[in-house]
Amino acid sequence: MTLLKLVYRLVACAVFLAACVDPALLETEMIDPPVFVLQIPEREDAVAAAEPRPTATPFAAPRPTATPFATPTATPGSTRSRILLGLLPVGRVRPTATPVPQPTPDGEHRQVSVPMLMYHYIEEPPSNADSIRFGLSVPPDLFATHLDLIQDLGFETISVRDVINHLALGTPLPPKPIVLTFDDGYANHFTNALPLLTERGMIGTFFVISEFPHSGNPSYMTWDQIRQMVRAGMEIESHARLHESLAGRSEAYLRNQARGGILTFEQELGYTPRVIAYPMGFYDQRVIDIFRDEGYWAGLTTQNGLLQDNRDPFRMWRIRMHPDMEARELEWLLSEEGLAWLAGQQWVSGNR
Repeated sequence: MTLLKLVYRLVACAVFLAACVDPALLETEMIDPPVFVLQIPEREDAVAAAEPRPTATPFAAPRPTATPFATPTATPGSTRSRILLGLLPVGRVRPTATPVPQPTPDGEHRQVSVPMLMYHYIEEPPSNADSIRFGLSVPPDLFATHLDLIQDLGFETISVRDVINHLALGTPLPPKPIVLTFDDGYANHFTNALPLLTERGMIGTFFVISEFPHSGNPSYMTWDQIRQMVRAGMEIESHARLHESLAGRSEAYLRNQARGGILTFEQELGYTPRVIAYPMGFYDQRVIDIFRDEGYWAGLTTQNGLLQDNRDPFRMWRIRMHPDMEARELEWLLSEEGLAWLAGQQWVSGNR
């Protein structure tokens, strides 16, 4: 009889406990509340410490000793360890970039006529290209013709930072300087433009949208390819984080665009970008003020012009290249007559 009472009491306790516990809790994984932050896709070339120090170039700051990235330990039942906070993943240590002193103007007002040619796609446009895509495309053979002509006319390629240093400090430039710029960071800059430049001993300035190289989109260069371009002596600068108009944006948005480029460049290349090419050419005074405040030195427009002025370094002028710019047209444009015409167009525009 005593044994039966014991069994009865045990069964009663079990029923009581079952009523107090929600079985669903035993089957549900505890998940932290969602965190609304920017997420960056993981990529194979994330360990920047494995990259060798590129050979010295006239524009790159000394590369700091990269701090190895720590791999975060995932907490069972938690998603936070897989979330990227801001622009850097959890567990990554941002390397401390070696500061690059900004050229302190010596007080002299300087202007200099330096043509800055603006390229986009260096490839044949696809058969279904619309007018915009077609107009932004310069086939490789035409590009090679441009390069040969530039050298035949006695021009020497320099970097945008060379122009900035001349305007600020009077640093000498070659007798006939020219800057070749390339917007958007397309894969064909690496496959088509780079070989044609290096075999002629020429350099270019490539403006990279900092979110695109790790997007997995094959139309754009990867960070590994960009590092190879740095080692080849090319200048790499910022085209902002995203390819969106900066004009009319809030301060928070603009600071995100400016700082995002800085953080990613420092992480991937080991130096700080100092020049912004405004995406699609749209900008306003707020854009200038914020990018200057974030440590940028100059800004490049898409407006046709020639005369660069140290009173207005955030409105540098360029000359748009297109598939109809044959050698004859480019030769005239770079002649004394053509350059005078360009300068006149710049003044007529009322923006100087």
